Amino acid sequence: MEKLPKNILIISPLYYPEINRVNDLVGYLLKKNHRITILCPIPNYPEGKYYKNYGIFKKRYEKFDNLTIVRILVYPRKNGSKINLFLNYLSFIIFSVIPAIILSFRKFDLVFVNQVSPITIAMPGIIIKKIRRIPMVMWVTDLWPESVKDAGNLKSNLIPNLLLPIVKYIYRNCNQILVSSRSFINSISEKTKNKDIVYMPQWGETTFTDNKSTSFTNESVEKITDFKIMFAGNIGMAQDFNSIINAINKVKNYPIHLVVLGGGRGKKDAVNKVKEMGLESKISFLGSFPLETMPYFFNKADALLISLKKSEIFAKTIPAKTQSYMAFGKPILINADGEVSRIIEESESGLVANSGNYTLLAKNMLKLSQLPKKDLETMTNNCKKYYEKNFNRKKILNNFEEIIHNIIDNKK
Repeated sequence: MEKLPKNILIISPLYYPEINRVNDLVGYLLKKNHRITILCPIPNYPEGKYYKNYGIFKKRYEKFDNLTIVRILVYPRKNGSKINLFLNYLSFIIFSVIPAIILSFRKFDLVFVNQVSPITIAMPGIIIKKIRRIPMVMWVTDLWPESVKDAGNLKSNLIPNLLLPIVKYIYRNCNQILVSSRSFINSISEKTKNKDIVYMPQWGETTFTDNKSTSFTNESVEKITDFKIMFAGNIGMAQDFNSIINAINKVKNYPIHLVVLGGGRGKKDAVNKVKEMGLESKISFLGSFPLETMPYFFNKADALLISLKKSEIFAKTIPAKTQSYMAFGKPILINADGEVSRIIEESESGLVANSGNYTLLAKNMLKLSQLPKKDLETMTNNCKKYYEKNFNRKKILNNFEEIIHNIIDNKK
């Protein structure tokens, strides 16, 4: 029996033009003729300021065929300090209440929450769930309140302990919880009576699997003739750039160059450290670029880098860039513990150093740069094989659609 299209409200802290898997998910659901409404903040991540052509009076409401976008006024993240992030998170809760009540007059079949960070993004979803008496599904890709302490570098448990009742309340209002890492399951099970937790990993964007040619070039990258190690993504405290820079310092006399793509609240400190250590000729910060240009950069790279600081919570995390890197297919260097290290070792697609061990990371950088081309090609092929088996986009999204159909049809 053919399943009818559904009317789905998606709440997400990130949405186009910001880069996040939810963009892919929305595109997939629209192709299946589902009607989608997005509730999201005015885009301001990762640079901390409103994107060009977006603002308080710009593109707050957009309507396309089966897609409606409602952008909530938020305090921009600015430099990502604790107070600015707090105001950013709080402003979304405050300014989303009235839009949530207004949206509750529309007929939705399901609320889907893309829980990147913060988990409080779900609050307007709970309002609509309770008014409309419809199911709510949450996809957890960032574990709260644990990540608050580690990502925010908090020494006290006061704030995580204050957040815990809120987190439990949100989890217990979910009809279904999906997790991007199997390591999240036990932690969430302890906080909720809902034991039905399903593993739904992230995937690599189609940008990395379609292999479309592009006319884009970057002069800075073209000039680098050394073995190029590339890091792409957010530059924050969680990414442990101190270890990365220290590792490059140990191999500075070898033809190895680190290329950094992206921005974030840790970029300024990282750039300053590079200058202090005199490594400007070995590390290039090129800034942020559109997602569609990433295949060009990755193609120019000899290896791709993932880094997370030492932390029990980060050891449970699989950074989204993992799937993007593997989908494209390049040898991967790891400065991290836990799940992501296990994946790279299991797939035999790169070299692993535990978090903060910049001496081993440096040795791995040097080892990888000196490997025969055929060994690097083997790692590349292993990446792609593992990706197809474990993170295939079509399979994951087909399973997701099946889940939401079952929940809606069974009024779970």
